Amino acid sequence: MLNAAQASGDTNALIAAQGEMLGVINAASQCFNELSVKYPEISQSQDLQQQVMAIADEQCPNPADALFSNQ
Repeated sequence: MLNAAQASGDTNALIAAQGEMLGVINAASQCFNELSVKYPEISQSQDLQQQVMAIADEQCPNPADALFSNQ
């Protein structure tokens, strides 16, 4: 999507792509912040952090990958 918007030179398409990317970033950031509040023990253990990231990678595909694969 971003590459297509850049290639077209359409400012509106660039702004829309930027808005979508910011939405993805904000949603992911909010999710991770809520995890550390809900489960404070994660912040205190590198092992738990690695386990959480492994599960997240497995269960929750990166939405940015989907945005860039559609280009």
